[in-house]
Amino acid sequence: MIKTRGIITLAALMLCCTVPTKAQEKVQDDGKYTVGLLKVGDEAPDFVIENGDTLAGMHLKDFRGRYVVLDFWASWCGDCRREIPAVKALHKRFDSDGVVFIGVSVDQKKEAWMKCVRDNGMEWVHHSELKPWKATGISADYNIKWIPTMYVVDPKGRIALATIKTEEVEKYLSSVF
Repeated sequence: MIKTRGIITLAALMLCCTVPTKAQEKVQDDGKYTVGLLKVGDEAPDFVIENGDTLAGMHLKDFRGRYVVLDFWASWCGDCRREIPAVKALHKRFDSDGVVFIGVSVDQKKEAWMKCVRDNGMEWVHHSELKPWKATGISADYNIKWIPTMYVVDPKGRIALATIKTEEVEKYLSSVF
């Protein structure tokens, strides 16, 4: 009888250890979605800002000397839309420090993309190739496998942070400014 209870207890403990908790799932998800992103210290691939209403024709490298936040998103992406208020708050907080925000949309329809930008008061630079997400050159260059994804590029044009979490961008920029 005692042996049976011991075996049952051991089996229950083993089961508890193999069933992931919500916290463990979150860590695993973050790892899965950030695998392959550019590493801190990598040079940020240059691109020309296209199809946005502001600064079209400028290169990312034109912003050397300043921190740049690249926010990969789409108007049709529910997670991205939920993050818009947080990105707006970051922009409001760090714009006066000279941080440049560039929204990199993977929308295919300019009308839907620009309507979302206008309706949500996203008052920063915007870029899109207006191609399917997995077919854009910038998504390939930055290894985007999930949206939203954010990068912080340092004043030397190197990756300072790569994340899927807006709060990580806030932490990083707060440590700098």
